[in-house]
Amino acid sequence: MSEKCKDFLVTTITPCHNSAKYLDECWNSIKNQSIGISNIQVIFVDDASDDGITANMLEDYKKEFPNNVIVIKLPINRRQGGARNEALKYALGEYVQFLDSDDTLDQDALKELYGYAQKHGADFIQYGVIPFEDDRLVTIDSVQERKTFLSSVSFSCGHSRKFYNRKFIESLGARFAENLIFEEPLFTYPMFLRFSKILFIKKDYYNCRVHVESTMAFTAK
Repeated sequence: MSEKCKDFLVTTITPCHNSAKYLDECWNSIKNQSIGISNIQVIFVDDASDDGITANMLEDYKKEFPNNVIVIKLPINRRQGGARNEALKYALGEYVQFLDSDDTLDQDALKELYGYAQKHGADFIQYGVIPFEDDRLVTIDSVQERKTFLSSVSFSCGHSRKFYNRKFIESLGARFAENLIFEEPLFTYPMFLRFSKILFIKKDYYNCRVHVESTMAFTAK
């Protein structure tokens, strides 16, 4: 990558394993973000794909925007958690958004989330999965306030509908569990123990596809 010192506003991280069927839709939703592709660092992790297609598609994306797209190739499959952990080593954006290869983001997602994060100084934003009637900024100033918050049911341990301050991730050394399906809580739950500010937003920017090949297909009825 020729612009390693570029100041990206957002880094998107997408693990890919034999992802050809939906990958173009995912990529189109990233490169067409209204924040502008020049402000986005895009990290794809080829998690030992063996379909003969996914790797070529990722290289095409890199050729399209060589200053913005990084393709990391893993020699052995480490599942989503391991792929995301590897990508975090290369993240340069002020904020991080994870996006699975069969999902998409609304066109204004990164622009609006970045604006909210900057306005409120949030360690991270949780959006689209909150029980509150209105958007809400939660600030923790004491141990008792944190105990009260943790005893509530106001947060989700899912990783995707969150917009993270990269420096906050790094300060925690947060990493996903590897070689597991339910890899998310190890990464997200410590954040609720350490954050100063979370912004909860009702609007949902993330479009999740659940299908027979999805690791979450067992939840679909």
